[in-house]
Amino acid sequence: MTSRRLLHVEDDEALRRFVEAALEQAGYIVDGVPNGLEALEALRRDPDAHRLVILDLVLPGLNGLELLATLRANPTTRDLPVLVTTGTFITANEFGRDPKVSVLRKPFDDQRIVAAVDSMLDASTRK
Repeated sequence: MTSRRLLHVEDDEALRRFVEAALEQAGYIVDGVPNGLEALEALRRDPDAHRLVILDLVLPGLNGLELLATLRANPTTRDLPVLVTTGTFITANEFGRDPKVSVLRKPFDDQRIVAAVDSMLDASTRK
């Protein structure tokens, strides 16, 4: 696993590019996909390639909640940290107190997304 490689799942192309640019500027390697099905395929191809998934909830096809449930049901991706990005009022409590899920509410700026990713990766390293 590349310790700085992330998977970003976002159907809004402008937002996906913005987030990827901010994270790449901070030294991360970001693989961006526009939907849950492509994310699932990337994770099936190489379940150890990504250290964290940045996940929009409202996606075409397989939505973010369905993708997260699929990840948690699979032993190879069960413990993969997931940063949910959403414009809804959902909170981390909605995810059954899953310690590997955090929520970042949209809109956010480049500093907030980098700080959220850094924080999640720091937390997963300590455990």
